[in-house]
Amino acid sequence: MEKNNREDRKKQMNTEIIYIVCEILSVLFMAIAQNSYNKTEEIVTKKLVIRKSSIFFVLSVLPFAILFWCRGISVGADYQNYTNIYQKIANDTLIGREADWIGIGFQLICRFLSIFCGNNFYLAFAIVNTVTLVLLYKTIWQNSKNPTLALFVLLSFCLHFQIFNQFRQMLAIAITFFAVKYLKSENFIKYSICIIIAALIHNTAIVLLPCYFICHNKLNKRMIIFYVLALLVCTFGFSIIESLLSGTYYGQMYFGGKYDIQTDSSIMNLIVRIMMLIIVLLFYKKVIKHDETNVILYNMVIICTIAQIVATQSYIFARLTTYFYIYYVLLIPEVMKVAIKKGISKQIANMIIIIILIVYQFVYYNSSSGAIGGGYDEYRTIWQDKH
Repeated sequence: MEKNNREDRKKQMNTEIIYIVCEILSVLFMAIAQNSYNKTEEIVTKKLVIRKSSIFFVLSVLPFAILFWCRGISVGADYQNYTNIYQKIANDTLIGREADWIGIGFQLICRFLSIFCGNNFYLAFAIVNTVTLVLLYKTIWQNSKNPTLALFVLLSFCLHFQIFNQFRQMLAIAITFFAVKYLKSENFIKYSICIIIAALIHNTAIVLLPCYFICHNKLNKRMIIFYVLALLVCTFGFSIIESLLSGTYYGQMYFGGKYDIQTDSSIMNLIVRIMMLIIVLLFYKKVIKHDETNVILYNMVIICTIAQIVATQSYIFARLTTYFYIYYVLLIPEVMKVAIKKGISKQIANMIIIIILIVYQFVYYNSSSGAIGGGYDEYRTIWQDKH
């Protein structure tokens, strides 16, 4: 027994090393891409003029893309379920209950991919996972003034790991995150199209639609009252919310079911997110003064905190928090910039954030609700599956 535990731990440590190496390479290439973009460096060939930054951006995506391409069926607790569903869609044998779970949008994606991939779910989901990853990286590149730090935050939050397991929701989250540029430009048509597409893939994404009308408001007394009332309604009127959602697929699965559990991790997540919110709010005025569109990010992280509070009553709401939590990826670099301008040493600020986020990642990896619970604590390849 002890020998098996040692072997399992050794495999996990090897996996951690693989992940850390990929993260370092990804951030390093993003840093080179950012530096090259700022210098407008180009590579000129006989037929093409290619921005050097574009090449290194692609290289930044590749480390984890390769892990998605090569990963075995045991990497990700839900991977086996997805492979079964995919093959049923490819062979037109999907039944009603399975169709309710997978959603019409993801069914269409699988059906389209099956035209080219046949029953090869490895290839089909490698494409899905890579698209998710590219959307996350592209959003960072387009919307952050410091994409290197933003990517570091994304990786430290372990959101990229969830692509190993939560295929549909992470794709939906990536699409809604990509839509932030339409929030900033106040293009409701394009924003709503993105949200509807995401909701067809995972219906929880629909919660982002009303955010368009909320997130452009500055945090004045009226908005503070609005958020307090929203929190009170969600907390004390939870039974009403529960009755409204109980007829939905996820309501039936979570409310009173085995997934609807109250764990210490929900409380710890709440404590961490309240602390994060307090810290970023300390710099609110300066961050907004620097760029007024940052008010969108602040509203998103406030909604995230409210959703996390409600999640302590039912785990179903924990599925919603990531849609908003991801906006810290864009907000933290903005707060860091202001903090440094206010006189905090850049070296000290960077050291603090690096230590905090590395600790966060280590705790997540070893958590039962993190890598271990998600089934990607031990990386295996396709070729290991075949043996």
